[in-house]
Amino acid sequence: MQAQNIQFKFVRNEAEVMRLDLGGGDVLVVRGDPDNASYEWVLIKEGDAVANSNGGYGWAAVAMRDGLAFYTGASVE
Repeated sequence: MQAQNIQFKFVRNEAEVMRLDLGGGDVLVVRGDPDNASYEWVLIKEGDAVANSNGGYGWAAVAMRDGLAFYTGASVE
């Protein structure tokens, strides 16, 4: 599935607001609704979204942080 087609539970999937190339074809993006300050992270591998947060972040940077923690296996606590 493409990141722009994901139906999030708490966030309208309006725009990509951050993108980070992780190497090897892996990409972490933050998508959401900037007008309402609501965001989700999406992990993309080989062009397909393979994981996403679906938790309703109020800050794009925090969503990116947690997406990186998920990708690396680090704890976000």
